[in-house]
Amino acid sequence: MSIEERFTQNLMVVVRPILTKEFLSRGQVDLIDMQSMPSGSNKKWIMVNLDHLRKFCILRALTSKRAAEVAFYLLDVFLLFGAPVILQSDNGSEFTSQVITELKEV
Repeated sequence: MSIEERFTQNLMVVVRPILTKEFLSRGQVDLIDMQSMPSGSNKKWIMVNLDHLRKFCILRALTSKRAAEVAFYLLDVFLLFGAPVILQSDNGSEFTSQVITELKEV
């Protein structure tokens, strides 16, 4: 396949932005690995929780990315600001059904 054919093929892909009209209608969550940057504490992960509409960001320092700890801090954020209708993640192992199970048990 030539470069021109690849370029033409890529132009056919339609990207539609996700439109959000209300606060807490869509939230995004992810973890940042800080293990390569050791500090004096035992916190090795940063949980980033973002409201899609306002770009309001909440950070929490975590000692691990175990489902129980992630669920605990997600619940903490939800109790402070409310839970989003849709919670979007990269489907990493820390955000799979195990976290949802932990949230139900709390």
